[in-house]
Amino acid sequence: QGVFQIRVKEGEDEKMSFKYNVFIFAIVGVLVLSLYGCNDCDSEKAKQCIEDRASLCGVVAQCVDELNCCEAEIDQDGSKVNLKEFLKTLCGVPNQDNVCYKGRME
Repeated sequence: QGVFQIRVKEGEDEKMSFKYNVFIFAIVGVLVLSLYGCNDCDSEKAKQCIEDRASLCGVVAQCVDELNCCEAEIDQDGSKVNLKEFLKTLCGVPNQDNVCYKGRME
């Protein structure tokens, strides 16, 4: 007998199995829906980070990190900007102020 096995009367096995499967499906569905969208980069806000604080390495990197955009590419003035490369150029490598660099970039 398994650890989580429940004793039921004969004939109730199928009902319990169905209810258990519905319960598990509901739990998985709630987990999927609650995690959906996590860690999405808001590229418009990332652009704002760059435009508002264009020359301040630590401030830009912190803002980009808080938006989960360290690995993202954004459209800036009609061209794609890889934020990882942008921050490497802005801050230099290695740089203590570049929170996106720590443990994430080569």
